[in-house]
Amino acid sequence: MTDLDFRNLINRLNSFCMILIVMMHCVVTVNIAGNTYLSDFVFSTFTRVAVPVFFIISGYLLFQHYNINKIVRRTRTVFVPFLLWSIITIAVFAFLQHVPLFSSYFNNQFQLTFESVFTRTFIKPLNGALWFLRDLYILVLVSPIIWRINQNKFCSHVVLLCLFIIWIIQPVRFLTESGLFFYLGTYFASRKELKFNLKLNGNVLFYIFICLCLIFPVFYTETNKTILIKGLVLLGCVAIYSNKKFFLKDNPINRCLDSFKKYSFFVYASHQIVCQFLKKLLFQVIPVYNIASVIVIYILTVCCTIVVCIYMQKVLMVVMPKLVKILTGNRC
Repeated sequence: MTDLDFRNLINRLNSFCMILIVMMHCVVTVNIAGNTYLSDFVFSTFTRVAVPVFFIISGYLLFQHYNINKIVRRTRTVFVPFLLWSIITIAVFAFLQHVPLFSSYFNNQFQLTFESVFTRTFIKPLNGALWFLRDLYILVLVSPIIWRINQNKFCSHVVLLCLFIIWIIQPVRFLTESGLFFYLGTYFASRKELKFNLKLNGNVLFYIFICLCLIFPVFYTETNKTILIKGLVLLGCVAIYSNKKFFLKDNPINRCLDSFKKYSFFVYASHQIVCQFLKKLLFQVIPVYNIASVIVIYILTVCCTIVVCIYMQKVLMVVMPKLVKILTGNRC
């Protein structure tokens, strides 16, 4: 694979996974027959692959030609955007919940106290998507330790096994999912190449994954839901890797992903604020009588969220281009 092919693969995977993240967070929760299946299918199956893929890519890229300067650069590209977007989200919610026109959409979601600001920034981000940046930066800070571990083949295997077991048995996501898949990316990078050959046709694996995503929500219970989701995540990651050649082709989907690339981070950081407002607005406009109306609201929410976020970035690029570069970690 050439350097250009590798960059195209990474950029297209990032764009693809970013769209999955938006689809996940735009899921509609309403007491309508059939919506439990729909929300489980969208929120708990195929979209769950996105964040693990992000962490694998992040770990892999960090450990390519690894040096301490990369930690400094990640401060600018990860921590600074995380902090600024957290402040922006808190400010927006604090303002809107006191505006009569919007208060019904954002009421009682945030209290302006030091404890609440700290909690909703670092512990349980008010902008839920930002937990990825928080965990990623923590892992970047401890990357020198990970680097030393990966120099010893036996230790690296033991740590990988321990992280996998912890992820399987631990329901809490904080540094468990992120730690496993970030370390997996560093593990591959430390060995220069992905020595992982699949004998099963990638298309077949992808179709199996989609079929299981369609079937599994029927069998979800409170006791087995977590383990089923994690099984789908592992299968989904393998399915995406086995279909990496698809993302290297010149086709309409990849051209769209290429166009989306320069907006993907801004969409990631801003979409939860936008989709929460749009979702509630659409519920006011479209009567909810059955599952068909819920599906319409969901599709409109996803599409409108992406479009609104893209145009927000375009406007800001004209008005305050330097701010956009800081907010996106100089990604556009």
